Amino acid sequence: MPNSADADIDRRVKVIDGEGNDDRSIERVSDLRAMPFVVLIGEPGIGKSTVLAREAANEGASVISVRELMTGTKAPPDATLFLDALDEYRTDGGAEDKVHTLANAIAGCDPPRWRLTCRSEDWRKAAAIAPISKTTAGQSITVAQLLPLDLDEASAILTVLGEADPGRFLKNAESYGATGFIENPLGLKLLQKAVADGGAWPANRFQLFASATQKLGFERSAVRNVTDRHGVNEILNAAAEAFLLLLVSGARAIWRSNNEPPPAGDARAYVTGHDLQIGRGLLGDMLDTPLFRGEGETFEPMHRTIAEFLAGKALAAAVRGSRSRPALPLDRALALVTGNDASPPTELRGLFAWFVAHLAVAGDAKPALRLIALDPVTVLSYGDAAVLETSARRALLNNLGHVDPYFRASAVGVTTVGGLAGEDLAADFTAILTDPADGTHRLVTVFEALTVGRPVLSLRPLLRALALDATRPEWQRGRAVDAYLNGAPTHLRREMFDALATEPASMAREAVRARLAGEFAPGELTVPDVRSVLSDYRRCGSDNMMGRLSSLQKRLETKPPREAALFKAR
Repeated sequence: MPNSADADIDRRVKVIDGEGNDDRSIERVSDLRAMPFVVLIGEPGIGKSTVLAREAANEGASVISVRELMTGTKAPPDATLFLDALDEYRTDGGAEDKVHTLANAIAGCDPPRWRLTCRSEDWRKAAAIAPISKTTAGQSITVAQLLPLDLDEASAILTVLGEADPGRFLKNAESYGATGFIENPLGLKLLQKAVADGGAWPANRFQLFASATQKLGFERSAVRNVTDRHGVNEILNAAAEAFLLLLVSGARAIWRSNNEPPPAGDARAYVTGHDLQIGRGLLGDMLDTPLFRGEGETFEPMHRTIAEFLAGKALAAAVRGSRSRPALPLDRALALVTGNDASPPTELRGLFAWFVAHLAVAGDAKPALRLIALDPVTVLSYGDAAVLETSARRALLNNLGHVDPYFRASAVGVTTVGGLAGEDLAADFTAILTDPADGTHRLVTVFEALTVGRPVLSLRPLLRALALDATRPEWQRGRAVDAYLNGAPTHLRREMFDALATEPASMAREAVRARLAGEFAPGELTVPDVRSVLSDYRRCGSDNMMGRLSSLQKRLETKPPREAALFKAR
C-alpha cells in the first residue's frame, strides 16, 4: 500500500513553546524551516515520521532514528540533523538519564540545525528541554504540535492510497459522524483499508465507531510491538471511564504531571491523572494512543464524538454492573447527564445519545425506551437509531416534535437521522407523509431518513407520486425525489425527468427538473434537456428565489454535454 509520505502535504502545526510561540504567521511545517532547532510532537499515527522525512528530503538529507544515533550511526557533518522517535529510544526505561545521553550524542555531531520528533505522551517538556538546550549554543528551541488533518489533506492522502473518489469517501465518513477518524492519518488509513476494493461501509454508525476505536487502541509501531503493554480492551475501558469523567465534570483535559495544573479561570479545566485512579502504567498506555491528543502534560480527546461514544459505553456498563462492580441505579446515571428539566444540557447530548445506543446494543430495552421518551431529538441527532429495535424506533419517531414542533431549527452537531429508516416502520412513515396536518419538522426528518438511510422499497411508489404531485410545495417535491432515488437504478432519474415534462411549466417543476438533470450520469445529459429546462424556466416569469438552477449550472460548468454550440439558435 502506498505510504502517506507520497502525498505532498505541508501539514498544519501549532507552536506551543519556545521561539515562534507568539508568531501567528507560523501555520505550516514549512514555516518552521527558518527555525534552527525544532521538536515536533503529536499522538501516534498523526504523521510525525512522514513529515520529518518530507522535510529531510527538502534539504537532500536522510532521517536517522534516535536509537540509530545512540547505537553508532554517524550523522553527516555540517548538515541539519533529522532525528525521529525520541519516544522509541525511551521505551525500555531511564527516560531522564537517556535524554542527557541523547543531548551528548547530538552535541558530538555538532549539527548547525536539528529536528526531533516525539510522541506527545512521551514528551517531558521541562525535563527534556534543559538537557537538549545544551546543543543549541544558547538559541531557543521551537516545540510545535502537529495538528489534525483538514479535509484537503485527508483527500490528498486518500488519493495516494488509491481511493477512486476521495470526496465521496469523506462525505460518507461525514454522514456517519466519523470526522474524528479522518483527522488522524492512521485512523483514515484504517478506515480506508476496511472499505477499499469495494468493501462495504459498516452497517451503521455504531459499528463504525466500535470497530474504529478498537483499532485505534492497538500499538502499531514495529519497535513497540513486543514491549510491555496493557491489552487493548483494558486500554479502551480505561479511556471510556476517563472520557466519562471529563465530559460530566466539564473538564477540558487530563493533566498528566506531578506538578500542579497551570492557573486557569475555570477551576474545572483539568482532571488529574490521580483523579482517574488508573494505575500509572495503564494511564500511560491509554494516553499513548490516537484516542488522545496532547503535548506531554495536557491531554484532550482526539475528537469529542469519539469521547462521547466511549463515555456512553462506560456509563451503560456502570448501569448494567458486573460480578466485581454493583450496578449504578439508572436514576443516578441520569442525574449525571441531565438537568432540572430531565433533558441533557447541550454539552452532554452526545453522551446521552450514545448511552441509549449502548444500552440498546446490550439488550436493555426498558431503560433505553425511558431515555428515548425524555429526549427523542437528542437520541436521533447524536447517537444511532439504527441499533434500536422496532418498538424503540417507533417510539422515537412518534415522540419527535411533541415538545418542540420545530426541533430541527436548532439542531447542531451531527444529525444522523438515516438510522430511522427501515421497512418495519413503512406504515408509520406513510402516515406522516400523507398527513396534511403534520406541520412539524418531523416530516422533514422522515424525508431525510428515507434519503440517507436504508432504502424502503415499499414506499417508492408513494414517493414517486409525491414528487409528481403539482399541488405539493416545491420543498416537499424535491425531497420526495431524493428519497425516491435512494438506492434506485440510475434509469429512474431519467424516467422521473421525462415524467415531469408532461406537467405544465412552473418554477417548482423546473427547479426539480434542474435538480435531476444536475445529477445525470456521464453522457446522459443532452442539449435538448438543458434547453427545455432553461426555456420553460424563462417563460415562468420573474422569480425572487436564488439558486433554483444551481445544480444544473454546476453540472454545465464541470461536465457539459458533448455537443458544441449549446445555445446556438435552432
